[in-house]
Formats: sequence, C-alpha cells, structure tokens
Amino acid sequence: MKLSIIVPVVNESESVNICAQQWAMTAFHDGIRLEIVIADNGSKEEHIKNYDKLGEFHKGFEVKLVRHPYPGQIIPAVAKAYEEVTGEYLLIADAHILYYPDAFASSIKLMEKKDLGAVCMLHNHLGMTPVHDESFIAGDEKMYGDRLGLTYCVEPRYIFMSGQSGTLIRTDWYDKLGRLFPEVFKEVGGGFCAIEDLIPTLTWMFGKKIMSNPEAIYWHLIYKHNADEGKVKGLTDSIAVCHYLKNHEDDWYKWVEDWRGKLDPKIKDKIEEVGKEARAYVAANSKWKYQDLFDKWEEMKNG
Repeated sequence: MKLSIIVPVVNESESVNICAQQWAMTAFHDGIRLEIVIADNGSKEEHIKNYDKLGEFHKGFEVKLVRHPYPGQIIPAVAKAYEEVTGEYLLIADAHILYYPDAFASSIKLMEKKDLGAVCMLHNHLGMTPVHDESFIAGDEKMYGDRLGLTYCVEPRYIFMSGQSGTLIRTDWYDKLGRLFPEVFKEVGGGFCAIEDLIPTLTWMFGKKIMSNPEAIYWHLIYKHNADEGKVKGLTDSIAVCHYLKNHEDDWYKWVEDWRGKLDPKIKDKIEEVGKEARAYVAANSKWKYQDLFDKWEEMKNG
C-alpha cells in the first residue's frame, strides 16, 4: 500500500525536514510506501531551496514540491498538491508533528475494519464542534479533556471533529469531496479554518463515519517555525465559505457574524455567487444535514 502526505507550508523547511525523516521511518517500519507532497503557500525563496534539497537528499521516498501563487490560501494549495498524489491513502499533516511507530498501519487497519470515511490521528480536535460556543458532542466517560483544551480517548471512538489536519482518509473519498470546492476558495478565501472544518464535517453529512485512533496520537514538536500568520490569512472569509457550503439555512452568514463579527456584504454576495453550485451539490447529495450533528448524533454514529 502507498500513503501520500500533503504538507501545507509557509516558511517551514526546518520543521518539514525533521518530520519527513520521522514519517519515513514510521512508514518503513509499517511496510508502507510513502510520498510527501509539499504544498507551498508563499514561502520565502530560502525555504523553497530547502524544500528542493529535501527531495534531493531523501532517496528512499518521493518528495514533491507544489507552489501556489496565493499566500495563505490553503485549500487551493492543497487541491493543487492533490493533483500529484498517487497513494491509496491520504494524510493532510501539519509541518511540525510526529507520529507513533505504528500510527499509519494501525489507522489504515482501523479504517478498513470499520469501513470508515476517515481516522483521526490527533488529540486536539476530538469531539469538538466548529460552533462559536465551543461546545462538545460525542463526549463520554472514555473521552476527557485537560487544562490545555485538548481531548483524549483511551480506545477508538466514533467522533465528530473540527480538524482535517492529522486525518487519514481514503484518497478516492477525498477526491469526491475535496474537488468540489477549490474554485470557490480560490475566489473568496481558503484559509486555515476551511481545511480544519469542511472535509470532516462533510464526511459525516455524506453518511460516512470517523473514529479516533489513540495508537496514532502524536504531540507537536517543541520547535515550530513562526509561520502561522500566512496560514490564517482570510480566516473570517474562510469560515464564512465553510458555513455557506455545509449549512442549508438562508441565514448562514449569521453564524459567522455571531462568532467573528460583521461580514462584509460584498464578501457575502461573492460567496453566494461562486459557491452556489457546490452548496446545491451538498444539499442534494448529503445524507444528513449539518444540524443533525447536534440533534441526531447518537443516531448518526450508531446507524
């Protein structure tokens, strides 16, 4: 089997180099072929040179660099990088995380055994909803939080999650969902929240399930390049696009205004203009509505 890891980056060549070596060791340990696709979102040239050197140095696995011309627009950058993916499984990974030795193999095994849409390989998004009151669903006695706001589980659990980063997904399933939206985000905004929210939410809405895998849970590296400013560019616009595409209510924008403040009417109009087709597709093809995640969670996860 082959795993493709897409890494969205902005000036993160040092941490990517560290992580790529550890990911390669994990894949080798599990007998999994690996390719890493670096999705650049506007790094400085010194980092671009380092990404190139990374591919030249590592001969045991493939390293591909895909550059996107709009800094901070993560969804289009990932979509562009996706065109280079050749693995049966796909992981969207932060550029500063490490995995346990059996993480890839155990997650793929869990996915196949339970016929899942995705497996969550991180702990800071387990059971969290992407709503402004930061409420939880899917919590029980076997899931618990800590003072840092992280959520843990002691065995695989069906979970709703607000993050795609750290999520293992079948490439063909990502293809069905991920290709719906690049043009929308290209014109309006595809910052950090978009990739963190939309695909996991739609996985449940389209009738597939997500489970956590405690055997894969990692921790962030102590070292992390200060690159977040570029990644969160267009955050409010990104949140607005997400809510428009996944919600069927006419007052979708009020979710954003309650959370982030007044939405520019021009942005609202643009979102409705370029996202109309994708929104209609979600409405016509999803098994569940977004509100069902709150009202019918037990039915969704047990059905």
